[in-house]
Amino acid sequence: MRSLRLITPLAAALLSAAAVRAQTLPTAPSPPRDIAIRNARIVQAAGRVVEHGTVVLKNGLITAVGANVAIPADAWVIDGAGMTVYPGLVNALSSVGLPASLKLPPRARAGGPGGPGGQAGTPQGQQPPYSWGPEDRPATTPWANAADELNPSEQAVATWRSAGFTTAVVAPERGYFPGQAAVAGLAGERGSDMVVRTPVALRINFNPGPGHRGYPNSLMGVIAYVKQIFSDAAWYDQAWTIYNAAPAGRERPEYDRTLDPLRETLKGRRPVLYHANQAREIDRVFQIAQETNT
Repeated sequence: MRSLRLITPLAAALLSAAAVRAQTLPTAPSPPRDIAIRNARIVQAAGRVVEHGTVVLKNGLITAVGANVAIPADAWVIDGAGMTVYPGLVNALSSVGLPASLKLPPRARAGGPGGPGGQAGTPQGQQPPYSWGPEDRPATTPWANAADELNPSEQAVATWRSAGFTTAVVAPERGYFPGQAAVAGLAGERGSDMVVRTPVALRINFNPGPGHRGYPNSLMGVIAYVKQIFSDAAWYDQAWTIYNAAPAGRERPEYDRTLDPLRETLKGRRPVLYHANQAREIDRVFQIAQETNT
C-alpha cells in the first residue's frame, strides 16, 4: 500500500504536467476566410483597368472588384500599392502536375507519328509488347484520369504559377488514347486540392511517345485505329442501351474499361482534345470528328 500511495501522486503530477504542456503547444492559425487586396492597379480585361482598386476574396473566391469596394471587418488586408493584379491565365491543354511517366518527351510532343511511339505505363528499360493490330489496343488507356495523378510538388506547378497561370486542363500525354483530362488549380497541399472538375475531356494523340512497337506505325494507321475504337465504342454503347432498356431475359454485355469511358464522348457530353501540330494532322482531326460524330 505504501508503494501505491507513492505512485499515485507521481502519476497525477505527470498527468498534470502533460495537460499543461498540451495547453501551451502552439497551434497553426486558421486561414482567414476573407482577404482584401487594396490600393492596387487592377487589370480586369483588355481595356478595363482600375488604377486604384480593391479585390475581395471569400473562401478563395473573388466576390468583389472595383474602386469603391467595401472590405469585410474581419478580412486580412494586403496593401497592393505599387502592385498590379492580373486575372489568372488558363492553360487549355497541359501535363503540369503529372509524373514523368505520363508525360511525352519534348521531341515527341512537338512532332507527328513519324518515329517510334510510346506505351503508357511501360517501366523504363522494359519494351512494351509488339502490337499486331487494333485488337491489341496499343497505347490505349482512356480509363486513366489525370485527377488521380496530380501532385502539387511537381516542379512545373510552381513554374507555371509564377508565370501567371492559375488553372490548367491537365491530361496524360503518353499513348494514342492516354486518358481523361481534369481542370486543375495550380495550388494546394495535396493532389485532391488541385482538382476543380473531372473528367472534362478525352485526349487523343497522333504520336503516342517513345517505346511503342508495331501497329499503327503511320499517320493513316493512327487515323484508322482511332476510327475503329470509336466504332467499337458505338457498338458497345448500343448493346448497353438495349440491355438497360429491357434487361429481363437478356444477357448482360461484358464490361470493357477501354470502351466504357468513350460512351460519354459519343453522346456529346465530353469533348475530345486532339493533340495535333502539323497541318495534315489538323485536317485529319476535322475529318475524324465529322465521321465519328465527336
